Amino acid sequence: MKNFLCTVFFILALVLGSCAPKAPAPPAYDAQAARELFQQAQALHQAQKPDEAAQAYELYATKYPQASNAPEAWMQIASLALAKGNFAAAQRAFEKITGQYPRSIFAADARLGQLQALSAQGLHAQVLDAAPSLMTPGNPAHYRSKAAVLAGDSQLALAVPEQALALYAQALALAEPHKQDEILQKLSLAAQQASATQIQQAAMRAPDCASASPLVYALVKKHLAAGNMDEAAELFERFKGRCPAHPLLERFLALGLEIEKQMAFKPDLLGVLLPLTGPYARFGEGILAGVELFVSEHNSANPARPISLAIEDSLGTQQGTDQGFYALTQQKVAAVIGPVVHPQALHIPAREANTPAIVFAQREALPQPGSYLFRNYITPALQAKTLVSYAVEELGLTRFAILYPDDDYGRLYMNRFWDEVILHGGRITAVEPYRAEQTDFSEPIKKMVGLFYEWPEKEKNRNPFATQTSKKMGDDEAQTKSEQKKRKAKVDFDAIFIPDIPGVAALILPQLQYHDIFNVLAMGTNMWHSPQLLEWARASALGTIFPDLFFAGCSNPKVRRFVEAFNNLYGYDPTFWEALGYDSAAILVEAAGRPGVNSGKALRDALASQEFFDGVTGRTSFNDTGEVEKQLYLLRTASKSFVQIQR
Repeated sequence: MKNFLCTVFFILALVLGSCAPKAPAPPAYDAQAARELFQQAQALHQAQKPDEAAQAYELYATKYPQASNAPEAWMQIASLALAKGNFAAAQRAFEKITGQYPRSIFAADARLGQLQALSAQGLHAQVLDAAPSLMTPGNPAHYRSKAAVLAGDSQLALAVPEQALALYAQALALAEPHKQDEILQKLSLAAQQASATQIQQAAMRAPDCASASPLVYALVKKHLAAGNMDEAAELFERFKGRCPAHPLLERFLALGLEIEKQMAFKPDLLGVLLPLTGPYARFGEGILAGVELFVSEHNSANPARPISLAIEDSLGTQQGTDQGFYALTQQKVAAVIGPVVHPQALHIPAREANTPAIVFAQREALPQPGSYLFRNYITPALQAKTLVSYAVEELGLTRFAILYPDDDYGRLYMNRFWDEVILHGGRITAVEPYRAEQTDFSEPIKKMVGLFYEWPEKEKNRNPFATQTSKKMGDDEAQTKSEQKKRKAKVDFDAIFIPDIPGVAALILPQLQYHDIFNVLAMGTNMWHSPQLLEWARASALGTIFPDLFFAGCSNPKVRRFVEAFNNLYGYDPTFWEALGYDSAAILVEAAGRPGVNSGKALRDALASQEFFDGVTGRTSFNDTGEVEKQLYLLRTASKSFVQIQR
């Protein structure tokens, strides 16, 4: 019976098997057609037709999945999708490779690409699930490093900075040298979001010095940024002794030098480098008086943070300036006020010593990118800008003349003024130089208004019927002289700029009127801010204008308090030199007291990034080259005094 049943089942199986539908045979593989289709996709790719290339690659990969180039085709599809920001499509292409061709040479790249696509889509949980398989020791170091970075990015996006720190540290230990900076930046970002305790805990969990070094590095920098100098120094020394060799050793050594500099930074000690003897002593003494007044006021108002001064005499010489600056840096001053002359030689010493300085010089070549020297002084460009902007924007004047001394000073001011006129859409209609020693200015003035040169022949013979033969030569000469006398000045300018000292201006202004130049605005430089102009030019100077750094008669309450305090202390009214000293000290003390300013470099950066300082010399700011931008006072001469023009 048993044998019978077996025979029956066997026969049924044969019958049913013969009735079941057969699976279709796979299409025949046409190697030539496959090769041509792949080459067509490559050609479209090279022709920069990404959409058509992607379609051709996908047609090839789906039609000929058994072809040797199929994994590469999917890799190209993923690459093109990534370029377009289509991360979901890229992920699907990468999954084709990892699912169908796990032994392909593209499989490892595809797994990493899949992780990148997940990260780009913000699928952070999936990234954290997939990353560990790529971070195992069996994978190449650079794959493990990239996977750790992506996992760290996801942890940071999920607001878990302590986990991100550990992953970035792991990535850094495995990274190629040219990738370390990028990972360090990520680690620094995570450190900013983590607490010092979290960073320390992550460092303690690190398995070796290589993994711990970036965490300790970030923690030291965090302490430095917070001004915790003792903690930073202690941690640095302890780690250096425990881990004398690790991948970030060079960076640690540089960090050690930074710690030394910051430990030596004394924000409450200012250096003063001024000519207190010699030909420039009166300037240095004025600045020092202003500095000392500010320090006295500050210390009275802030007994918990008194400011001290270290003073050196520059003698007004290059050697004295060099020696004085070195002496101040040896005392570890936070910054230096001065010098007045020879500042340009301090560019390199100031940078090397990380010691910024506020200098008082007009030299145009002074500014440099990243400079530690900051000019707090009036410049030709500032004066020209102040004058022209007022004349054009507020008075509506557009035509200008320049009468200038033919020397370096005069040519410099002439060029800066001309530049500003062009920038403001005005025109220069007359320009004339004169000799520096000149006292009679008739010739250049006549040239400016068309009175110097004889009239052309066509202008002389206005009578079309007159002929040379109808008059004697003597009559012609008499007529010419008579016509010259009747000629009037052709004044085709609204304002005239005269960059010279008050004594010369007092000679020029009356001669302008003598040559019938009226209703023209006369403008000068800050040197016109002198009683000599009022005394010597008198009525001729009325209405003239000029800019300056400081005006003791200003109605600003801050300026009035300064003038009163200075007069009470020293017994005379301050000039702009004293005001510059007062403001410069105030600028440095304010910048040095900001959070995070714990080194000379940080103080330099604070000065360069300051929006403006509102002082007694007006609003002041500096750019990264050390150049000053000031809102100058604009003054006008009245009958017996100067008055401020309110703008």
